[in-house]
Amino acid sequence: MNQEKTSGEKFSGILYVIARVIALLAVCSMFFTAFNPAYVFTKVGGSNLVNSTSLFTAAVSGNSIRTSVIRAAIDKGVLDGGPFTLLRCASIIMLVGIVVAGASACMSVGNKRMKHLANKILMGGAILVIVGALLTIVFYNGADDMIHETKHEGNAYSVSMENEKDKTAFTVNGKTLTLDDVDDSDTYAITIKNETGSDMTGWALEITVGEGYDVSKILNVDQWANLIKRKPYGYKYNYSVQGDKLVITPDNYKLTEEGLVQEGESETPEAANMPAGQMKITLVAEGLSPDMEIIVTDGTQDVQNEYHFPWSVYMYMTIGVLLLLIGLACEFMIGRTPAGQSYGMETKYQLFIMFLPFLILIFAFSYLPLYGWRYAFFEEGTTFKASEFVGFKWFTTLFATAEFRARFFRVMTNTLAMSALGLLTSWVPMAFAIFLNEIKNTRFRRFVQTFSTIPNFISWVLVYAIAFSIFATDGLINNLLGTHTEFLTDSSHLWLKMLLWGTWKGVGWSAIIYISGIAGIDQQLYEAASIDGADRFQRMWHITLPGLMPTYIVMLVMSIAGILSNGMDQYLVFTNASTKEPLEVLDLYTYNLGIGSGQIALSTVVGMGKSIISIVLFFIANTAAKKIRGNGIV
Repeated sequence: MNQEKTSGEKFSGILYVIARVIALLAVCSMFFTAFNPAYVFTKVGGSNLVNSTSLFTAAVSGNSIRTSVIRAAIDKGVLDGGPFTLLRCASIIMLVGIVVAGASACMSVGNKRMKHLANKILMGGAILVIVGALLTIVFYNGADDMIHETKHEGNAYSVSMENEKDKTAFTVNGKTLTLDDVDDSDTYAITIKNETGSDMTGWALEITVGEGYDVSKILNVDQWANLIKRKPYGYKYNYSVQGDKLVITPDNYKLTEEGLVQEGESETPEAANMPAGQMKITLVAEGLSPDMEIIVTDGTQDVQNEYHFPWSVYMYMTIGVLLLLIGLACEFMIGRTPAGQSYGMETKYQLFIMFLPFLILIFAFSYLPLYGWRYAFFEEGTTFKASEFVGFKWFTTLFATAEFRARFFRVMTNTLAMSALGLLTSWVPMAFAIFLNEIKNTRFRRFVQTFSTIPNFISWVLVYAIAFSIFATDGLINNLLGTHTEFLTDSSHLWLKMLLWGTWKGVGWSAIIYISGIAGIDQQLYEAASIDGADRFQRMWHITLPGLMPTYIVMLVMSIAGILSNGMDQYLVFTNASTKEPLEVLDLYTYNLGIGSGQIALSTVVGMGKSIISIVLFFIANTAAKKIRGNGIV
């Protein structure tokens, strides 16, 4: 009979619920960039720093705090590097504190003895979180002493101008370039190289065109700023004639007698604040002076370093204080531990805690990445400001040009064709399991099962290495036949070849679930069928196969839901110049867009579409299975 709880135990129960909610929110927050307390510096050496890491990443990876920009600034003497170790330690301490607090929240569902231990651990975790937050404050307070302001060097820029007609380039070091031979109505490619290692915060080009030059003679200024190391951005310039100079500036800057003046925000700040590297502008004009001069004005006269106090430090400080107070209160409220009581908790809680690690992994690897879908609605290289929101721009870009449409439809054809072949052969693992089960020699059956399962654990890179050693022009097959056939670069029947490689690699592993299903079939059915005179194939057809159909239906529904997911590894390793197009499935297409071409927004759009369509297909297939077989997955 359960003893009635005291008022203190009842109130502590409420506090424990609050502590578990706080601990859960703290654990979730350490995976989101918005709650990163290590994001202190927002600009270093004139380069803007984007908050792209979370508390977890900041604690686990030192490079997430000492980014390449910060390391470059340290090397140049712009920043002191030592205090960043303190910031890393603060992140680690906070991370450990949150994990410890989460563990204590799980332990708080136990008996009194377990609760007392949970209270002590909770207070320890809370203290660690508070200490980590205080160390971050110490880092922030010393940030001003870490900065050593420096000036841009005079030779930090070089300008070149190339006549597109005869490809004659003229280049000088420094900010000034003089051309002695300029033809009328020609096209000139002006290239500004920013060699400061920092962003140019605004810029202006002054091109000597002669007194009284008519601005209408400027036939065109190319509307694209080609930022080396980044994707080109569509961009509009301001250009006007001031005295004897043609002045070109970003859309939010104006060159005055007082210098370069910013007016509002640029539509494309990536081009207005030119990063280290170079920018190319194409100018088409007529009647330019034969003695033309180009001068670059940089809006950033000093190397700028900016920092701010991360508000999430207050949040983690509050979490630590609340958990500490709750731990202290509960320690006094729950009363003494009964004599002789050992640590323990109810079975249902034990089962839940055993399941909890898998729940965390599912959240971290399946649901947390959905946070990255926001890239589909902002400009490339975004800092996720409201001014960078573009709505469904990237969704329409995917089909905006004939080239994009043709490639996308080709990719979808490859994807659906490979998935269709997979669905048509989805019964093969089940058939393999059925026939394997009929082998009476136990030792031989185990050998076949093991031998057919091992390929699943071989990476596709090694599989391709095996294929290369066998089918290369100087491989085993060609050496035996005395030929030089290009098996691996032959694109004929390529889908069937990929199907065969995939079947060889996965049939043994996929058969395991069916072998388990066969073991669950009532053996009395086989005995009764044998008495009735059924032979082996009749027992397989009328007992084993129907017994496996529910499992097969579940696997089929999952396969239909994943019809757009062919995987990437197999097709990536087998891709070469001859097989590139027929092997580019949707997953590989997403990889090529995002990692290969740096078009993160477009690759996110493709990934979003694939996920949404897969969910729809899952429910359609599940509904069809219910109507046909009477059961489904959900």
